[in-house]
Amino acid sequence: MKKILMLFILVFVCSNMANAFECQSNSECLLLGQAFIKEHKYSKAIKCFDNAILLKEKNSPAYAYRAAAKFSLKDYEGAFNDASKSLEIIQTPYAYVLRASSKLAFGNVDGCIEDATMALFLNPNYIKAYEIRGRAMIANEDYFNALEDMGRALKIDKTQANVYEIKARSEAGLKDYKTAVKDFETASKLFKEQNKNKEAKLMKKLAKKYQGLILK
Repeated sequence: MKKILMLFILVFVCSNMANAFECQSNSECLLLGQAFIKEHKYSKAIKCFDNAILLKEKNSPAYAYRAAAKFSLKDYEGAFNDASKSLEIIQTPYAYVLRASSKLAFGNVDGCIEDATMALFLNPNYIKAYEIRGRAMIANEDYFNALEDMGRALKIDKTQANVYEIKARSEAGLKDYKTAVKDFETASKLFKEQNKNKEAKLMKKLAKKYQGLILK
């Protein structure tokens, strides 16, 4: 009986250790954490990146990926802090966009534009940077420059639903409702192709709204 009890305790301890340490090297932790992000298992991803940082202190990618996971959990302060730590180690467009997104969530529109602009300085073809800067510009009612940014983004990739959405919102802000309707419909189609049905329905609703304004 005593041996059985000891065996049970050993299995329990080993099982907990396996769950606590799902990765053993920095590269393994980073890969596993990214896989968890793709599966929307953000808390598990954060644990992987925690381990990566323990294994390698000045770990810019781990801080950046952890920022992305925290942002997805709406921990905007945590995301901002981690993105900033990542940037202190090495400046990357990815970390700048994450920090820009956190700033926009805080309502720091100008700060968002500043970080997104830095991301584009490092990588002029980074569509995510155009997207977040465009959203910030719309928040500032700077529809013309937001529209200019979406034009640049579409020259890089014409299949991005978010770009068409932001473009349409910019056009609606400039009262170009006819073009806005067309772009909202395009965004809806692209979102549907990505199985993002909630976003697709919203775009259809907005297209219908501005179609009604054309007829007035």
